[in-house]
Amino acid sequence: MVEGIPKSAQSTTPISVAPAKDTQPLGHDAPVIHDEIYRFFNIASYDNFNTDHLNAINSWTTESDNIGKGLRKLRKLENKLGAPSVGETRISKLYNWIRLSSHMNSVRSEMDKELNNIGVKAKGTISNVKQSYKEKVSNLDAEIASLNQIYKNTEKQFKLNATQSSKEIRNRYGRQLEELKQMRNAFRGGKLWV
Repeated sequence: MVEGIPKSAQSTTPISVAPAKDTQPLGHDAPVIHDEIYRFFNIASYDNFNTDHLNAINSWTTESDNIGKGLRKLRKLENKLGAPSVGETRISKLYNWIRLSSHMNSVRSEMDKELNNIGVKAKGTISNVKQSYKEKVSNLDAEIASLNQIYKNTEKQFKLNATQSSKEIRNRYGRQLEELKQMRNAFRGGKLWV
């Protein structure tokens, strides 16, 4: 025993401490709002009234590399939007703008996706048309080359036939012409007329 201390003080009984009511385990689905967001709006961290609004603002703010840049971005936005209207809070004004902005961004991204899909389809169609065009032009070139060859062969054949035919015609009529020229000469008195 320790001298000088009463017996009641020597034996200590453990004191049980009740857990805090507002603490709950954090799961993957429970977003954590940065303390600086609470300070920015000058509200207590246990205020559950604006949780949805604060979650949206927090996620928009933490898109930046660090919380300092995010808070500067938030302050800039608040200055740009101006003072809230009567009956509107700073949180609700920023939340509405962020909500509309994120909705517009999602609509823009959907529009961009559809436009990109249209662009891809157009490029694919143009590529197919070009390929088809090249194939058709290639086929036409081959057909034109074939027709040119046929034409040249036919022309050559015709020239040969024409030459042979003309020779035959000259031979056939040439004798008669010679005879007629001689007869004419005879009737004219020996003069040769051409």
